[in-house]
Amino acid sequence: MVNRRRTAASTAPAASTAFVCALALACMQTPLFADISPSARIEAQTTLPSLSGDGIADFVGIARISLDSSKNDAVKGKVAFAIAEGAASAITLEQAWLRTRFPWFTENSSLRLTAGKAPVSWGRGFLFNAADPVFGAVPAIDAFGSGEYRTATDWLAGAYVPFGDFSFAELLLMPGNSVVTTTGTTKSAAGGVRMFATPALGVLHSIEINYLAREPVQSSTTDSGSGIAGGIAGGIASGSAHTLSLCADGSLYFDWYAAASVALPHNALSDFPPEADDAKPLISAGLFKLFAPPLIQSLSLRAEGLFAPESFERTGNSTIGVYGSIQAALSDLWSVAVQGNTMRTTRGGDTEETASADSKAALTASFTPIKGFTVSASVIAAESPFRRFINNGFFWTFGFTAAF
Repeated sequence: MVNRRRTAASTAPAASTAFVCALALACMQTPLFADISPSARIEAQTTLPSLSGDGIADFVGIARISLDSSKNDAVKGKVAFAIAEGAASAITLEQAWLRTRFPWFTENSSLRLTAGKAPVSWGRGFLFNAADPVFGAVPAIDAFGSGEYRTATDWLAGAYVPFGDFSFAELLLMPGNSVVTTTGTTKSAAGGVRMFATPALGVLHSIEINYLAREPVQSSTTDSGSGIAGGIAGGIASGSAHTLSLCADGSLYFDWYAAASVALPHNALSDFPPEADDAKPLISAGLFKLFAPPLIQSLSLRAEGLFAPESFERTGNSTIGVYGSIQAALSDLWSVAVQGNTMRTTRGGDTEETASADSKAALTASFTPIKGFTVSASVIAAESPFRRFINNGFFWTFGFTAAF
């Protein structure tokens, strides 16, 4: 099961849960309900430590309720809540946005305006994405899964302006962008532009240039990130005033994608920037290939890498991330996946494994007896000072997902 990026969420009292249920029931009774497509997704997972260890079992359950507009192509909207039960029960508003379309000058295109709490996707990358200055290069995840990892949302106003076939500009304004760091949740106002073009080249499918500017940040320690990943996700983006990134993708037997960015702090714009505010680069790249071998339905391979030096002047102090996955759909009922990820920080060329190594690998088997219902089991090996059960080395997870 994939955990979405953490946000500062307060414990939800029973009254809040009852209110959401009552609101959903009221909507179902209105005439407008015929134009709304409701959906729900329930995820539950139990984590068990090694049988030879002394850890404590952990349980996490999440119910997601979503309402989508379905009939009006000119105006669309979505509202999605998540109710979580585990170490702390909470109810979270994950999405609440409205999108409108207006006629535009180019053929078969339209101007799109979006407002509300919505996802934003800049750059390319399944796990690592150096071209995403909005939510950071690395999402905060606690476990591997079969879905997407970069699913963060925030309050924003955006405009999609087409200027050719599959080419566009996207304007973005975020009054209080939230980024998770190792010390807490950092908020800052942000605004930027994304330019996306599709050249007519076989090896190169698209190229993208992004720019994001931020106001001075305000931090709180009400929530904590996830070790090294949280530090990269928030540290680069939250401490910078200007971030410029370049991204491209294409196909050359393998589908490939690559991204690079440079973050310039506020003080770096002055004549004499202090050493602590040097420009910070980021580089990420990935390969993907989908096969259709005999005897099974599909086989996919993915590999990604990330290089995050502390600054241009101190490249010896850096974090290197590697992610790989092999996923096979054996039939309509069974699938297996092997995924691994490691994040390692070096200081002066010497690896501080006990303080900064964060590695894990998982073997997962999934069984889908009926459409929309999947049962899965994983065995996970981990080496990390940031995770539970680390003294045992191995632990198991059992869970199910039901979507309807």
